[in-house]
Amino acid sequence: MRTALTDHDKAILANVDMAIRQGRELNRWWQGNKSAVTRIPFMRQLHNPPEWNFGFLENAVTSAGSLPVAGVSQCQLYSSPEGPGALVTKPDIEFVSRQAREFMMRHFMRLTSAKNPAVAEGEPALPKARPGAAAAKRHGWGYQQVLYKLAKNGRIGKFPEDQQTQIVDLRDIGPVYDWIVFQVRIFGFDITVDLSPGDGPKLQVSTEQPVYTVLTPEFVVENPKDGIRRAKDGVVASYGYGYSVVPDTTRQSIIAALPSSIDNTLETLRLDVHEDGRIWACMDFITPQPARILNLDPVSLGFRVADFFSFGAASRVLAPVKKTLTELVPSPDPVYAGISLLNAATANAASDYLSIDKRHLFMKLMALHYTDVYDMYNLSASHFRQIDDWTDKASLPEWARFGTFTPGEPS
Repeated sequence: MRTALTDHDKAILANVDMAIRQGRELNRWWQGNKSAVTRIPFMRQLHNPPEWNFGFLENAVTSAGSLPVAGVSQCQLYSSPEGPGALVTKPDIEFVSRQAREFMMRHFMRLTSAKNPAVAEGEPALPKARPGAAAAKRHGWGYQQVLYKLAKNGRIGKFPEDQQTQIVDLRDIGPVYDWIVFQVRIFGFDITVDLSPGDGPKLQVSTEQPVYTVLTPEFVVENPKDGIRRAKDGVVASYGYGYSVVPDTTRQSIIAALPSSIDNTLETLRLDVHEDGRIWACMDFITPQPARILNLDPVSLGFRVADFFSFGAASRVLAPVKKTLTELVPSPDPVYAGISLLNAATANAASDYLSIDKRHLFMKLMALHYTDVYDMYNLSASHFRQIDDWTDKASLPEWARFGTFTPGEPS
């Protein structure tokens, strides 16, 4: 029996073809320009040299013209055959490659999240966290497969709810599926704004809206399909996937630049097996430089306050006034307006000495994404290293076969 499509599903489907086209164009631009972009070092990693991560602000050339984009490219150590105090022999590179391939193609998207530890029943309660320090119920990323298009007959459908976290083998995208739409939940992805210096009040806005993405066959990386190839820059095998964001036009938020609402956004994730037996996790992310950061329309905000006190009567009685004011009162982005005002008042000293400008704002947003990916990779690596042989399917424990993310589970 087919799973019925909701109005929300149809709203997502309406943007899938556009997202696929945009993702392909961005990828072509990125592959042709990755080595030429101006690299902005902006994060320090414990083990990696500076060239292993960088941010960038560029103009991507697409069929629609020049598109100002921001992005980040990063790699981090994922797994190593070495161990503290261990007698290390030469690693079996082909075995390591098979492990990376099977894990990334079949299990990775099921094992990118975890629940925070909880006190066992009957044990003493944990001490209360300090105000504002409540931990998220989950951390990492949670993937669900939601919608699909079959390769054989072009039929579009929806995965049943009990199958949505049982992610298909990525090698089926192409032979079985033309594309799959995934819902990605990024836990703990919060934007914090200091309202005063020091330990004063802060505004924390959660951006944990689910992000819809579409994965097509050209973004599935399986090179080679088994074993290893001749080393290129030390890499003998690469396995991964990528997707473009499908904007969800049904969601509203005070944050205009939410991941769930943007288009022209591309992300790729992969595991690179090196000839020394180490596995590195890499990610490339490209997104438009946001036209605005906050959705704060002064007229609408004023009427919301008036409606609160008048039980909704203000908008009904003063509807003509609201329409006139909306047309007359400009609605600049308050963040950008504040940056411009500060630099105008200080002869650009705010930018020169305090890094208050659009460039540093965009890099701060990229650093937020970098940190979230960095933590997610470390989390999934902890799952990867618990299994001796991912190709031995009969010996895999239940958590490795079915994953750790279950939406709607009790806390």
